[in-house]
Amino acid sequence: MILVGPSLGAAVAIDFAVNHPEAVESLVLIDASVYAEGTGNLAKLPRSVAYAGVALLKSVPLRLYVNFLAFNGISFNTSLDWTNVSVSLQNWCS
Repeated sequence: MILVGPSLGAAVAIDFAVNHPEAVESLVLIDASVYAEGTGNLAKLPRSVAYAGVALLKSVPLRLYVNFLAFNGISFNTSLDWTNVSVSLQNWCS
């Protein structure tokens, strides 16, 4: 497959490509929000804080809200569909 990872989805795409190289023909990263040289001081955070941050970023209410902000004027149903697609991809990659 050709795997596309926009924004924070780039981290998910990279993780999937590393763990399943046989499934990925090409990897396309768009405005990737990942750390090219490690996480620096963030690596010193307690693991529970890191997991809490990831859980917040993956939360449906936050993703739904971001869709409303980023794509002003879209319907609630469209925003919910887009949110569910990203949640389904995350679950599939886990």
